[in-house]
Amino acid sequence: MRRQVRLTSIDTIATGDSPYAVSVDPSGRFVCTAAINTNGVYGYTSNSTTGAIKEMRGSPVPTDIAAPDHVVDPAGRFLLVAEDCGANTAGISVYTNNAFGGKLTAVAGSPFLPASGFRYQ
Repeated sequence: MRRQVRLTSIDTIATGDSPYAVSVDPSGRFVCTAAINTNGVYGYTSNSTTGAIKEMRGSPVPTDIAAPDHVVDPAGRFLLVAEDCGANTAGISVYTNNAFGGKLTAVAGSPFLPASGFRYQ
């Protein structure tokens, strides 16, 4: 037997131009989205009681190029962002999430580029 579920919108929040995907950390406290036409990653804190989200300090975090895909690691400590393949600069940007202040910060050395000579096929 199938049960119907009704979703109710509780809020709408602005992001950059053309938000592409949403990632939620395992605790449900942080939400991220990437906007492919404004080259940025937007971070939000989530209210566990109401579900309302609020933009983090320092958000959006600029990316070098379009960053359409991203994922939060299983421990919820890092946000990994796959940057688009433009101008041979595609790589993976990695951010930490300051759980107390709610701020995304790029880790040292980020973005991480593929090995020299690597060709995406």
